[in-house]
Formats: sequence, structure tokens, C-alpha cells
Amino acid sequence: MPITRPTNRTLASVAGAGTAALLLGTAIHAGITTSREGVTLSPFDDALGGHVKTVCFGDTGIPMRRYTLPECKQLLDTRLAGYALGVKNATPGFDTLTDGQKAGAIDFAYNAGLATWTASSIRNGYARKDFPAACQRFMLYTYTDHGKINCAIAANHCEGIPARRMAERNACLGE
Repeated sequence: MPITRPTNRTLASVAGAGTAALLLGTAIHAGITTSREGVTLSPFDDALGGHVKTVCFGDTGIPMRRYTLPECKQLLDTRLAGYALGVKNATPGFDTLTDGQKAGAIDFAYNAGLATWTASSIRNGYARKDFPAACQRFMLYTYTDHGKINCAIAANHCEGIPARRMAERNACLGE
């Protein structure tokens, strides 16, 4: 499912200011996405992501060059707005969700892909308004490399994935 790239739309305009603050952070607190993605101003080879050239906050579909931090933040806001539109279109009742429920869903889609969100048992739970069970289901998605590597196993050295799922779960639950 392609990501809609909104023209002149921000994450806040699509999902709300509270959701944007949870994902991007504030002057005082790190956001779910910004703290989990990390930022790299120069392109690098993402070994966990299938050796794809990556820059900024996990961007892959842009020119690979050195960026400034403000450029990276703007790219992230725009990309998250696109994912927010995709999640909104795929999730019945999106506008009635809490900021935390929206943030968990959008960050998951940004990290795992919109197609994964759309097919997930989490989204199905959201559609049924089956909270908090839907929130707990984030913890089922701790695999990488197309489901081959379970990141919940410390020896696999990808503990950032379960930590991210926990952050999404906690946001969803309002914790």
C-alpha cells in the first residue's frame, strides 16, 4: 500500500497536535519515533533493514546526501503525516482514538510498514475498539528480517524492536 505524501500537511494537521508531540517529542521529552529511530545526518547502510541506504530518521526513499538536523526533522514530520493518513484511511474510527492510540499506530506503521499495520491483529483490535487487548498485541510484532529473527531474544542483538513495541504499547494504553 503506497504512502500518501501530503502536500503542505504536517503530522499535527493530520493526526492532531497531541499525537504529533508524542511522536516527534517536545523541548522537554523525546518522542516515540525520534527516540527510537535516532538521527544520522549522513547516509549509512542499514544492516537490520536489509542493507538499504538510510539517512535522517530512517529515510530511504530520498536522495542520499548529507542533511541538516532541521531538514531531517521536516522530512520526518512530512513522512509521518503520510503514514498518519494511511493509518487513518485503514483504521475505522481513527478520529475517535486517543492521542496515544494514534501515536502507537502511526509509529508502528512507520517502522513496520503500512501494509503490516493494515493486516495486523493490532489494527483489527482497533477497528473493534477492543482496548486494551489491541494495545497488548504490539508485543507480538518483535521480529525482523521478514519474520526470521525474533528480536525478543537478546542473542539476536536487535533489542530496539521490542523496546519500540513496548513504547507503542505504552502510548496506546496511555502510560
